[in-house]
Amino acid sequence: MWKYIASFVVIYILLLFILPKRYYFFLPTIPIYPNNEEESKEVERLSKTQSYDDKQFFELTDPSIIHAFKNSVDETVDELDYIIKRPSLIIFTLYLKGLFNRARPYSINENIKPLESNTDNTPSYPAGHAIQAYCLANVLGKKYPEKKEMLGKIAEKCDKVRVKAGIHYPSDGEIAKKIADYLYA
Repeated sequence: MWKYIASFVVIYILLLFILPKRYYFFLPTIPIYPNNEEESKEVERLSKTQSYDDKQFFELTDPSIIHAFKNSVDETVDELDYIIKRPSLIIFTLYLKGLFNRARPYSINENIKPLESNTDNTPSYPAGHAIQAYCLANVLGKKYPEKKEMLGKIAEKCDKVRVKAGIHYPSDGEIAKKIADYLYA
C-alpha cells in the first residue's frame, strides 16, 4: 500500500512542476484555457487602454455587478442580489475555478498593473463576475424582453472592464458567457 501512496505523491509533485503556473500552487490545473503568457500580453495591451469611465465602472461593479443593472430594471437590489447569489450558482462557479485553477494575468505578466480589487482572491477561469452578469442579463432579459439587448451590453461591459482592470483574461469572460447561456438562456 505504501508503494501506491508513494507513487501517487511522486506523480502529484511532478504534476505541480510540469503544469503551468496557477493560482493555488498546491493544486494542479487543467489547462483547457488559452496559453497564459500569450493571453496576458493581450491583457497588458487592453489594460493600457482603460479610460476614466472604465475605472469608475470597475469601482462600481467590483463589490457586485448588480450596481450596473439596478437602474435599468424595476427590481430591488435584494431581488437582483438573490438572482446572482443562488447557492447552486456560487458553488458551481467556485468548483470550476478550483478545478481549472488558472493564475491571474498579473501574476503571469509583471507589466500588468491591476486595479485594486477586493474580489480577485480566487482563480481566474471562469470569470465569476462575468458569470453573474451574463446570468443576470439572461434572467432579466426574459422578464424584460424589450431590454434584453441593453442588459446583454451591460453584462458584456461588466466582463470587459475586468479584463481592462488587469484581473481577467478575455477567455475567462468568453467561457463565463457560454456557461451563463447554457444555464439561463
